[in-house]
Amino acid sequence: FTLCFQPVCNLFEGDTIAYEAMFRWNHSEFGVLRPEKFIHVIERSCDINWVGLWAYEQMIIECKKFRRLHPNSKVAFSINLTVRQLSDAKICDEIYRITTKYDVPVKGICFEVGESAVLERNVMVAENIEKLVQCGFMIAVDDFSLDGNAIARLGTRRMCDWVKLGKNFTESVQDGDPDIKNMQALLECAHAGNFLVIAQDIKDSITEEFIKRIGIVYGQGYHLGKPQSFENYTKRTETVAEKQ
Repeated sequence: FTLCFQPVCNLFEGDTIAYEAMFRWNHSEFGVLRPEKFIHVIERSCDINWVGLWAYEQMIIECKKFRRLHPNSKVAFSINLTVRQLSDAKICDEIYRITTKYDVPVKGICFEVGESAVLERNVMVAENIEKLVQCGFMIAVDDFSLDGNAIARLGTRRMCDWVKLGKNFTESVQDGDPDIKNMQALLECAHAGNFLVIAQDIKDSITEEFIKRIGIVYGQGYHLGKPQSFENYTKRTETVAEKQ
């Protein structure tokens, strides 16, 4: 297993506001596999718990290196948590143990969870998300569907820091048929709830410009930066700092 990182950027200013840690399996026969190719297997076997904690620890190690190089940076680090992981009664204790082991502040660490995990009523999942919030971690709703009912429920919960739009929205922009009405409702909800809206899977400048035009400030995708080892991004950041 390995991690790669992809930046989340301010589309207007060009600044990186976060790095998302992405899980990969470097398979000896099939090459580098994305999570959708294997995550369901390790969830069924319950290996998702130790594998997920291993991935989180690797992210924290890279985060510590970055904080040492850039002590005044406000760049966040994020990683996904599945419903299966959030159903484990010990998950929050393990996360907090790893974080304190490396003396990394919880501020600026974000957990990306699926829309259903935040908006549905699984008691253990809800309790664990609440524990993470109380500890000071950030929460992102991942792959948000832009449904009117989901937006309304999101407004009543008020427990997330980011909402990351589902990739189908970006695809609809590329197809020329985006849901502008519900997008404006989400942006109004974000303003009232003080959370960020992030467009994912931005593949070209035309899509980026449209997303900016409708009022989305933050984005992620190959057009802005491809997933790669964090060492590559660290080197690039150091080079920029030296030039400044």
